[in-house]
Amino acid sequence: MKAFRCPHCGGESQYDPKSEKIVCEYCNNEISVIEYQNQMVREGCYTANELTCPDCGAVIYSTDTTVATFCSYCGSSVMMNSRIVNEKRPKYIIPFKVDKEKAIGLYRDKIHRILLAPDWMEEEATVDKFRGIYMPFHLYRYTYDGTWEGKGTTFKIETENRKKYDVTRTYNVASSVAVDYNYIPADASSSFPDGMGRAVCPYHQSDMVDFKEPYLAGFYADSSDVDPELYSEKYESIVLNDMSKKKDLHTGGVQVPVNSVMEDIKLEKEVTKAMFPVWFMSYRSKDKVSYAAINGSTGEVVADIPIDFKKYLVASVIVAAIFSVILNIGLALTPAKLVVASSILSLIMFFVSNKLVNDTYRRKKHFDDAGYMGFEKDKVKKLRFYNKGSSALKVAVVSIILFLVSCFIVGVAETAPIIFAFIICAMPIIAIVAFVFAIIQAVKGGFSGIKRKKAPFYYKIFTVGKPLLAMILNTLLVLWNPVEDLYYYIGGIISIVLIILCAFDIVRAQNKYTMRNIPIFSEKRGGE
Repeated sequence: MKAFRCPHCGGESQYDPKSEKIVCEYCNNEISVIEYQNQMVREGCYTANELTCPDCGAVIYSTDTTVATFCSYCGSSVMMNSRIVNEKRPKYIIPFKVDKEKAIGLYRDKIHRILLAPDWMEEEATVDKFRGIYMPFHLYRYTYDGTWEGKGTTFKIETENRKKYDVTRTYNVASSVAVDYNYIPADASSSFPDGMGRAVCPYHQSDMVDFKEPYLAGFYADSSDVDPELYSEKYESIVLNDMSKKKDLHTGGVQVPVNSVMEDIKLEKEVTKAMFPVWFMSYRSKDKVSYAAINGSTGEVVADIPIDFKKYLVASVIVAAIFSVILNIGLALTPAKLVVASSILSLIMFFVSNKLVNDTYRRKKHFDDAGYMGFEKDKVKKLRFYNKGSSALKVAVVSIILFLVSCFIVGVAETAPIIFAFIICAMPIIAIVAFVFAIIQAVKGGFSGIKRKKAPFYYKIFTVGKPLLAMILNTLLVLWNPVEDLYYYIGGIISIVLIILCAFDIVRAQNKYTMRNIPIFSEKRGGE
């Protein structure tokens, strides 16, 4: 294929983010992007080298003659298959402003601030895998420019015969209405996870320029294979929701309900394609892969960061020692305090572990990545808006748990520290309010929301069951109210052990969450 050649010596050239010019790596000759573009006229398409991973089927494009020897998406060290293609031009592009050296520095700074992150994440062999890739994005623009006719009102207080009256007048209103939501971005690549695409944003509209092929010199470009209609419903609902936040509009001093205006206008949608810069890296462990991405324009860093188990053990011992000293100096460890403390910790562990297991399950099944699932339309439907009447039952269950927790806290209220007074008062109130809310929602038939697929019960019982068992044990212990303190100490120690085991489960779940399944794109591409 034809690569970027230096007009002076014929050597290979690439775009330099620092000088914002095309630079020859042999003679150091520099040439502006516009001048170089004039030498490479393309109408509608640009010529690229399509590189396909033989393991996972991921596709990226290159304008260089060098064939890639590893895949950024599955982490395989393979020679990628190559062929020349004509790819459709995007309308806009944001050129790289952050070079690789700076990107690695930003990444290392972030990892260094995470005390429990593994040391190997900062090693040269890891960070050297960063690859500059232009990721495709769909840009959604919603507009309306027209005239609205309807009813409007004015309100004021008038005085007549020393009496005050509230006067409301109704008018027929005709007014021009203009709506413009500019360039809402959505990841257009099935290879690039949606969550990571959202996390590296924002990209600034002021940095966008018309697409010119020389910006790709020295970098790669991901393929755009996600139907823009996949996100249309979601983004239109976001726009309408934002518009509805205004309670009313005013025109000529007349108040107009915004809902009336929204019912009559029909938004016009325009979707354009753009390429945004990302420094992307994957690190593979057996049959799992983790990703890191850096915004090539702003330097925003996103990464899957596992927990180093050895560092976690050391940190746990240090924290436990500090708390032991504090308790021995300022507080006496009574049975009541032990039960209260273990119950609160159990409740926290329950919610943390439940959320983490649900998030891990969604990532494993790609329920959080509409772009990846876009090839299977029946699954995409599961991600859209729905009526979640079953949430009433979940709220009721949570309220019952809170009520039971409050029962045994009240049971030890006389000996509990003052700091638990707020909890003692608040929990029953929260429980009652939540339960009433659950009943109201059940009668109304639920409420609308975005479906977030939850892990099945059998999938998470091993993890969330430990803190739940500790809460049940403490509740039964307080209801029994034995005379001897020994039973409280035994129950408290068992609860603490369950909490410690749950903490280890949370570490394992976090590491599972950061390690993604190896993606398989070839099946969805027809097995090319």
